[in-house]
Amino acid sequence: MEEVLSRQDAETGHALHREAIGAPRHAERRWPDKALCALLLVYGVLWFPLVGRSTSNPHLLAAFINDEPPITQQLLGMTVPPYGNPANYLQAPQRVPEYWGNLLFSDYIYYGGAYLDFGFLLYMPLKQLGAADFPAAAICLRLVSALAGMVALVMAYLLAKRLGGPAAGWVAGLLLLTDISLSCYSSIIHPDTTMLAFALLALWAGIRHAETGRLGMLLSLGALAGLVHGAKMGGPWTVPMAVTAVLLGARRASFGWNAKGVRALLGRLALWGTSAAAGFFLCTPYALFDSYYFRMISTNASFFRTSPWSQANAITWIEELWAYLGPFLGSLALASVACVALAWLFRHNQKTGLLLTVVLGLSVVLWYSLVIRLWVCVPYLLTALAVLYVLVGALVSFSFHWLRRQGSMARALLVLLCLVGIGLICITRGVDVAIYALGEHCRDRISGIAVGRWAVDNLPHHSKILYDDAVYFDKTIFPNARLHGGLLTYRDLETQRPDYFILSASVYSAEHYVGLRRTQTFARGSEGEFSVLLYQDLLDRGGVPEAELVKVFTPSFRGGRFEALLAYARGFLGQEEFLMGHELRLFRYRPERAATVVPAADPPSYVDSASDQSRP
Repeated sequence: MEEVLSRQDAETGHALHREAIGAPRHAERRWPDKALCALLLVYGVLWFPLVGRSTSNPHLLAAFINDEPPITQQLLGMTVPPYGNPANYLQAPQRVPEYWGNLLFSDYIYYGGAYLDFGFLLYMPLKQLGAADFPAAAICLRLVSALAGMVALVMAYLLAKRLGGPAAGWVAGLLLLTDISLSCYSSIIHPDTTMLAFALLALWAGIRHAETGRLGMLLSLGALAGLVHGAKMGGPWTVPMAVTAVLLGARRASFGWNAKGVRALLGRLALWGTSAAAGFFLCTPYALFDSYYFRMISTNASFFRTSPWSQANAITWIEELWAYLGPFLGSLALASVACVALAWLFRHNQKTGLLLTVVLGLSVVLWYSLVIRLWVCVPYLLTALAVLYVLVGALVSFSFHWLRRQGSMARALLVLLCLVGIGLICITRGVDVAIYALGEHCRDRISGIAVGRWAVDNLPHHSKILYDDAVYFDKTIFPNARLHGGLLTYRDLETQRPDYFILSASVYSAEHYVGLRRTQTFARGSEGEFSVLLYQDLLDRGGVPEAELVKVFTPSFRGGRFEALLAYARGFLGQEEFLMGHELRLFRYRPERAATVVPAADPPSYVDSASDQSRP
């Protein structure tokens, strides 16, 4: 009898705990575990097979994502003395191995050490065992991205389950799994999934501290905030959530609003700040001894606060976020935020975890929308998207549990809503993710590879070739092919004198350059910063004598095991360029044909030759 009573007391305690955190009393253990396993299985099938693609050399890496080579170079720089410093190669390009060629990234910002540290822990033992830099280093970094994305998916599921029950976890996990931004960052070399995983862990620690007031959770919250900053400079947007958690934790610890209570509160805030600094410098220790990190941030900070090609502001960020979510999901997100705000405003059914989730999401959106004026890039808001999915999951769960108590007709409506909602998510979001994954499997057939293969049979192998963005030329065949990296100008052609040059639609049809092509009025011999005069002349004005168009490479589906499915996707979703690369224009440069320079008087008539399908 005593054993039975003890078991009943334990079950009652668990039920009261679920009620306190907002979970339904009837929540079961087995179903959510199976749901989480299903989500992780799909995630693993999608992204882990892709970690080794296009990693045989740095130039092939550069042909797809322009951030992958510099981050890989940072990791390799950590493997030479002084060990662990990502700036080793960045501030001493002469130390970079010769096989990198012209892929040098001096004075390049590295985000912090958190993401690179994990790559270092994986790669350094392999290097000691004799592994070559490529493909091992790139594979290790891709593996970190994929694993961090998996951790983030688990945390989003568990947070939603904690705040709204098993159904909330399933909804949040499904929404995050089918988010194209998570898909992209989970499959490439980039620190965003690492930052997301640390941010969701920090949110979990913040909720626990707010509920219990324990100092251990406060220290964890601070350390994780420091790691968020060490991953990708996201520390500032964790501050509002952390301060809110500290205030709620102080209330839980029964701090009075007297001198003693205020001193104790300030002490807790100082303890959080100290642990946050410790977390950052633990993962980025060379910031203490090498001025490179803070010097580069100071030098480049103004670049992100001003935009020469667009007027990005908070309103445009919100508009793009709304367009990204769509009316249905955006409305659910707004409704969930409004419900939490109203509950706290009127002190009715307040949920600490939901409040902290709202604060974190809003902080992320406000930080990027107010600070980044260079352009609008919704994938930067990945953490905000994840917490919005958690809130939507909780809202849907609470709504369904309310409907279940309204009779048989309401239950039938519940089943219908579940089926329709999951179906819409799978169709509108899941298909995009699946097609993206299939496209990544077909990397060896994109336009950037096609131009290099065509050149082997049609261009002299000693030709000097200059290209503005991702194209792959085998350096053993074309040793003089060079990535310029950014806008090409007449000045670049005149100083570098290439035999051929390539313009990519990933540059000339990007939204921020489209506006410049419409309005910019530079003239030959007086080009200013971010000049698109060469693109205007060749694409919008019919050409110039010294640039002879040789061939246009357009994305196309030809051959391959996924041809039928990708062709269907192209027709159904209109994503051919996204999957198979961008339009590329190959020109022969013949400076002897240059005409007399005449300053341009009128803005060019603009022709949009390709749509912008740039990846985040």
